[in-house]
Amino acid sequence: MTPHSQINGTIFLSHANEDKDLVNAVYERLDASSTFFDIRTMEAGQLTIGSMESGVDSCAVFVLFHSKNSDKTWVNFEKEQARISVIAKGTKVLVIPVGGESYKTLPPWMASYMTADPSFSVNDIARTVTHLQHEALEERFGDPEVFVGREKLLRRAELDVLTAPAKIGRPIQHLVLCGLPGMGRTATAKRIVAKTFSSMRPAGPVFELPDMAEAVDLYLRLKEDLDGVMSKEQLAAQTDSFQRLAVEQQVEFILSSLKHWADLNQVVTLKTRWGLRDRTRKLKPWLEKLFEKSNDVRNLRVFYISERKLPPEEIAVHPAVIQYEIENLMDDDINYILSKKIDPRKFDPINSAVIAEKIRGHPATAGYVSLLTNSGMSLESINSNPEPIYSFQDKVLGGIFSGNTLSNEQLSLISLLGWFPKLPISVIQKVFPNLEKKHIAEELWTLSEYSLVQLGDGGYYNTPPVVSSKIKRELQHISNDIFNNVANVLKQNLIGEGIETQLVDSLLISVLESEGEIPDEILSVVTSSSLLSLLQEQFLVARSSKKDSSERFSKIYKLSKIAFSMNTSDDAVEQILFTGGDSAIRSGQYPNDIIEYMERKALPSVYYLIGSHAFYTEKDYDKAAKNLEKALSLKHFRTRNTRLLAKAYIRSQKFAEANESLGKLPEPQLFRDSGLLVLKIRALRGMRLNKDADDLERKLAGIKDEHGSVSLYMAGRAIREGRFNDAQTYITKAEASPQVNQLSVALLQCAILVENGDATALPQTVEMAIAAGRQYDAWQLQARMALFSGDWKAALDLLGRIHRKDFFDLAVEYRALQLKKADSVVSRDVVALEQIRLREEEIARLSVNAPENFRDA
Repeated sequence: MTPHSQINGTIFLSHANEDKDLVNAVYERLDASSTFFDIRTMEAGQLTIGSMESGVDSCAVFVLFHSKNSDKTWVNFEKEQARISVIAKGTKVLVIPVGGESYKTLPPWMASYMTADPSFSVNDIARTVTHLQHEALEERFGDPEVFVGREKLLRRAELDVLTAPAKIGRPIQHLVLCGLPGMGRTATAKRIVAKTFSSMRPAGPVFELPDMAEAVDLYLRLKEDLDGVMSKEQLAAQTDSFQRLAVEQQVEFILSSLKHWADLNQVVTLKTRWGLRDRTRKLKPWLEKLFEKSNDVRNLRVFYISERKLPPEEIAVHPAVIQYEIENLMDDDINYILSKKIDPRKFDPINSAVIAEKIRGHPATAGYVSLLTNSGMSLESINSNPEPIYSFQDKVLGGIFSGNTLSNEQLSLISLLGWFPKLPISVIQKVFPNLEKKHIAEELWTLSEYSLVQLGDGGYYNTPPVVSSKIKRELQHISNDIFNNVANVLKQNLIGEGIETQLVDSLLISVLESEGEIPDEILSVVTSSSLLSLLQEQFLVARSSKKDSSERFSKIYKLSKIAFSMNTSDDAVEQILFTGGDSAIRSGQYPNDIIEYMERKALPSVYYLIGSHAFYTEKDYDKAAKNLEKALSLKHFRTRNTRLLAKAYIRSQKFAEANESLGKLPEPQLFRDSGLLVLKIRALRGMRLNKDADDLERKLAGIKDEHGSVSLYMAGRAIREGRFNDAQTYITKAEASPQVNQLSVALLQCAILVENGDATALPQTVEMAIAAGRQYDAWQLQARMALFSGDWKAALDLLGRIHRKDFFDLAVEYRALQLKKADSVVSRDVVALEQIRLREEEIARLSVNAPENFRDA
C-alpha cells in the first residue's frame, strides 16, 4: 500500500467498457497528467493488474461510473481496492449513475459516499471530480492560497443570506462581488459560496464571459456547457435567432438553462469585467429582467464577479440582489501574506513591514513581491528601490522576465498564451507538436505557480492581463508560423466538429494576424463583445508597437466598421466605433464614416474623435477645443477630454484656459497622473507663474509615470538646454514606462541622434511621423539634419512649411539664421542681415509664449 503521506492527487476512473464513451468525454475535461483511465495512462510494459492496483491505491479521487454493465471482474476488483484505500487513507469516492441507475443499486458499503445526480452533464461530472481532487489535496497539504483580511465580509454575507427570508420574505438569489483587479474577488467568492451556501452541492460552474458581455454571450456559454460544442452553422444560427428576440424572451431562454443548476442545487458564478451595466448608471436590460424573473426558479443562486460596482439605487428595487465590494487589505494582512508566501530563509520581518505599506493593500502585488524574493531578490533591495512594486501595479512584469527564471519552452508557451485569450491544452499541443502533452502540462503547471498562467474552468489556459501586456510589448518568441498554426487548428475545428465560444476570440486574433483580415465565413460567429475584445487587444499592441503601428491602427479602423451592421446595444457599438475612430486618427486618417454614424446615433464620444483629429491632424486647436468642451459638457471620459483640451489650449497659447480646465479635476486625481501634472506645469510657465511651476516640478519625482510623461518632459528640457546625454537617459527611462507613446519616444530619440550626426533612424522616424499625421515633426527633424550638414537654406525651407511653430521649431530656426549670417554672401548684404535681425527678435518674442517641450501625443 502507498502510504497516506504520498497521496498525489491522482484521479481513478472506474467503468465498464460499454460506458467508455461517457467516461472518455469526462476524461477529456480533466487534467490528463493526474488521471488514471484504462491502458491509456499505463506505463509501457506495466502489468494490467499491477498498474490498476497501483493506480487505485495512490488515487485521491475514486470515480465509479455505475451502470448495469458494472458488475464485472475488473470493476469489482477496482471497487474492492477502493474500499481498502478508503479505509487506509480516506480516498474521496464519487459515484456516477449511468443508464438509469442510482445510489440505491450500489454495493451497501459504497451507498454512503458522494453520488452525482443522474441528470449531471459531462461538464458537471468533470467539475465535481476536480473539486474532490482539490479537496483531497487541501486535506493533505493545506490550502495553498493565503486568504486573510476578508473574514468580516464572509460573516456579513453568511448573515445576510441567513436572515433574508425573515427580512424580505424571500431568499437572496443574486450576489455581486466587485472591486479592482488583483484584490482577490474570485478567491473571496469561492469562500462565500462554500461558507454561505454550505448546504448546496459544491462544484457549481464558473463561466468567464467577455468584458462587455451581452445576453447572447451568456446564452451561448450556458447552452454549450449543457449541450456540447456547436458547429459553425449552429453557432451562427443560435446567435442570429437569439439576438432577434425581445429582452424578456432572451431572459426566459437564459433562465431555462440556469434552471438545470438550480435543480442540481448548485451555485452558478458569472465573471465579466464590465458586462453588467452600460455606460450610464443603468443595469443592462437583460440583467434587470433576469433579476425580475428569477424568483420563479426555486433554488437559483447566481454569483457575479465584476470590476464595476452596480449602482445601489438600481439594485435597491431588487430585494433578492445583494452586492459586496472588495476593498484594500490592511497593511498587517499584506505583511501576513508576505510572511506565508516567502521562503522562511529569505523572509525579513523588518523590511517586510515597510514593504507592506508600499504595496497599498493589493494582494496580487504581495504575491508578486513574494515571487521576486523567492527568486533571489532581497526584501531589503526591493524596499530601497520599490520600482518593481510600482511596475507590477502599472502592468509591467519586468522582474520575472529579466532573469533566468523561465526556460525557453516556458517563454514560448507563455508567449503563445499571452497573445491568445484562452487555449485548451489540445490546441497548445498542436501548435507545439514536438513537445509531449505531459511535458506541456508540467511546464504550464510551473508557469501557473508563478501566476503567469491560469487554468480556467473547462480546461482553458490563459495569462493575466498584466502578463499579456508585457508579452505583446517585449517578447518575440511567437512567430508567424505559430499564428498560422493556431488559425489552422481553430478553423478546422470551426468547419469540422465545431468551435467553443470561448475560442472565438483566439480564432479572430490568429486569423487576423496571419491573413490580415476576417473572412466572411468567420464573421457569422462574431459577437459585439468578441469584436470589441479583439479591437482593444489590437489597439494595445499597436499603441506600444515601435514599427508597424500605423498599419495596425488602419487594420483596427477597418475591422471596427463591422459594427455598422451588428444588431447589438448602442453601448457596445459606441465602444467599438470609438476604438476604430481613434485608431484611424492615429494612422493619419479621418474616420468620416464612423463620425457620421455616431452623430446620427447621438453617441457622445463622437466629439472627442472630432476634437482629436482637429488637434493631431488638422492642427486646428480652436476647433479641437470647441469639440472637447462639448464632450466635457456631456460628462463622459472627463480625464481624457481634459487632457487633450489642456493640450489644445497650450498649443493656442491660451495658458490660463488650460490651467482652468485642469483645475476642474480633483487635486488627488491630478497628482496621481504624471501627464496631467506636466500639462499643469506648462500652463503655469506660460502664465509666468514660474515659482508655482517650480514647486510642482519638484513633486514629479514621487509620482508614478505609467505614460512616461515626466521622462519625456525632462528629456525635452534637456534637449532645449543642449544636454543630449541627459536627454538620452530620460528617453531610456521613458521607454520602460508601460503606456508611453512610442512615436513620441522615437521622435525625441531621433532628434538626439541627429544632433550627434547620426542619421540612421531618420528615414524610419520621418515615415512614422508622416503616417501618424505629424508632418511638422518630420520637417523639424529633417531641418535638424540639414543644420548638421551646414545647409541652412534647406533647414529654413523645411521650417517655413510649419505654420504654427513650437519652441523647438523656433530654436532650430534661430540656429539656422546663425548659419545664414555666417554665409560669405549674406554677411555682406545689409538688407539680408537686417531681415535676419528682425526675425531673431521675433523668434525671441514668440519663444516666450511658445509651447514648451517637444510635440507629444
